[in-house]
Amino acid sequence: CFPLSWLKEPYPTPHWLIWLTSCIAYDIFDNITQFMQLYNIYTACKSMRANSRTRPSRFNGEH
Repeated sequence: CFPLSWLKEPYPTPHWLIWLTSCIAYDIFDNITQFMQLYNIYTACKSMRANSRTRPSRFNGEH
């Protein structure tokens, strides 16, 4: 998300700084949402595995 034309300006203008901060903030927010999704999947898998450990599954005799 980098408009290269703004780089040719001699110094960072206000709109360039605003864009940069919003871009970084968006990236951080995106990473947080991805991490939360991964964490939700991880906790779901953990609870599923815990449930399968306590309650006898039909695969128990096959290992």
